[in-house]
Amino acid sequence: MIGESLRKWMLTAMTLVAASLILSSCIREQPVPERSFTTLDLLIRLSDMPPGWTIGYGPGKGRSYISPKEDGSEIGFYVSDDRVPRGRDTAGQGVYRYRSPEVAKEVYRDMVLPRAGKMPAGWTYRSPVADQSDFTCYDYEGREPYPFCEWSARYEEYVVIFSSWLIPGYMSLEDMERVVRAIDMRMAQYLGKPIPSTPITP
Repeated sequence: MIGESLRKWMLTAMTLVAASLILSSCIREQPVPERSFTTLDLLIRLSDMPPGWTIGYGPGKGRSYISPKEDGSEIGFYVSDDRVPRGRDTAGQGVYRYRSPEVAKEVYRDMVLPRAGKMPAGWTYRSPVADQSDFTCYDYEGREPYPFCEWSARYEEYVVIFSSWLIPGYMSLEDMERVVRAIDMRMAQYLGKPIPSTPITP
């Protein structure tokens, strides 16, 4: 009799735990709204880059390891200059949309933020649009003057990454900031957020 009661109690408790887990997961992960645009629309244009850059890839489907099945797009740029070492002449942007802001937050925390480098002393820009953002540069064991810098951010269910080598005459920290501001403004425009003061190119 006691064994039967215990079995029923355990079955009831397990059912309640399972139901609460299902309910809590539904509450935690909010569905995203329908969007009238894709991640392709959110990519920067060549006109957002400093002079001297050329499109090397895209705009096209995301190829990064963090590119989700929902929607991901990328564009790559390069500098055609024999004085710039091969492999250190590139820049690129990726925009990735996930099924919820919660998933995007997890991807951003676990797969984007863990990286080498640190924020350079000359960087002061803070995104007024993104929910989260970060900027780091890595000099690859001191082989300057071509450090590699990456700016990343999460806007609701989107993760955006822009990276570039700092190349004298083609990409400075100030140039990086101008590109990041263009990204911020494009995201603000499409997500219906307050738009920062500098206009973006159509």
